[in-house]
Amino acid sequence: MRMKRLLVAAIVLASPTALVLPASAEWFADLYAGTAFTLGNDVFVLGTKLDPPGDFTRQHRAVNFDTSASFGGRFGRWDDTWSWLGVALDVSHFHPDVSRQTVITTETDLDGSVKQRSPFARLDLSVTAISFDLMFRWPFLKSDQFPKGRLQPYLSGGVAAFVATAEDTTNFGPPNKQSDTDASIGVKASAGVAWQLHQNFFVFGEYRFTHFSPEFSFSPSPASGADTSGRTRVQMDLNTHHMLMGVSYRF
Repeated sequence: MRMKRLLVAAIVLASPTALVLPASAEWFADLYAGTAFTLGNDVFVLGTKLDPPGDFTRQHRAVNFDTSASFGGRFGRWDDTWSWLGVALDVSHFHPDVSRQTVITTETDLDGSVKQRSPFARLDLSVTAISFDLMFRWPFLKSDQFPKGRLQPYLSGGVAAFVATAEDTTNFGPPNKQSDTDASIGVKASAGVAWQLHQNFFVFGEYRFTHFSPEFSFSPSPASGADTSGRTRVQMDLNTHHMLMGVSYRF
């Protein structure tokens, strides 16, 4: 966890430094909002039992995540020498919560494996992503009024720091209603198109994909048959498609 937080801090500190570039560049500030679709995936629980004594792994298969709002802002600049190249600092937020559902659960310990259908209670997830992106654009429909192209398809991508908070109900206790926050390194990739409305204003649509793998830690209790000297770890992959619309101010 300490290494993860150091990497997150390094990205956050490095990003503003990379944006300190000549004032002659084309700067921009974006605001956007849309919808996030997180793909179903397995949720793994790792802990230690008292009876039978030893480690166990519980795999909740194909857990479905809720569709949520996705929104954020981006600040950066396009280079004057290579006008197709840009850099940006992006901060976004979404909530890939898990609603109550029935899943196939496989539990493996020293006695072997047991597979059964079991309920998975609500799990609230809150995710904030901070990334430093490289951006590439292609200018179309150039004119005297729009010298850099009125239509600008673009690509962007970069390494991102994801800060995720999980608030459990009854899945990983007792004790119930625990919460934990994880800082993870992941990736982000985007493709979009911007349309110039005015000398300083654009509108844009963007598809974005994000991936990261948070790990949360919860305190077990004797009532759950767990060894209370350790922690119960919860791991998952969060792969999310974002469909976004936004406005951009260029200066």
